[in-house]
Amino acid sequence: MRSSPDSRVYRGVLLGLGGIARSGHLPAFQADPKVASRLRIVGIVDDAPNAPASFAGIPLLSRPDQLPDLGPVDFVDICTPTSSHLELSLWGLSQGYHVLCEKPVAVNRAEAARLAAAALDAGRVVMPCHQYRFNPVWRRVKQWLDEGVIGRWYLAEFRVYRLAAAARSRHAPRL
Repeated sequence: MRSSPDSRVYRGVLLGLGGIARSGHLPAFQADPKVASRLRIVGIVDDAPNAPASFAGIPLLSRPDQLPDLGPVDFVDICTPTSSHLELSLWGLSQGYHVLCEKPVAVNRAEAARLAAAALDAGRVVMPCHQYRFNPVWRRVKQWLDEGVIGRWYLAEFRVYRLAAAARSRHAPRL
């Protein structure tokens, strides 16, 4: 795989500092040295009254309209409850930011169409965060498919259960 000729470091801001930001997005951005060398999270916006002044050395702001204080920002990463995804995505696009949004980006077809139109009008990208593609389980299934171990793939269905107790269970799958 060729590397991109663009050596730019992209600057992003997390909107929301809940569980998915703390345990998912931020660690993922920092885990892979190739990603970490090309991407910097320069701020976090969270209006919780007990929010710290910073998190992991990243400044914490209380309102999205404070983003200009951070200097240039390329994208916002929306890590808030589903009910705020559309509003924050539209706001991000209106400010000229690309948008990475935790799923779902919209709750119905009308919202999805509105968001797609706004992205086209702004000339920006909206990317839903759907990380299952990189989950170790699915990577192993892909490896088996490539090796012909499990035959040809015609249809796959799956369910994801995120129960903490199930993850610790002796029945939890181990690959």
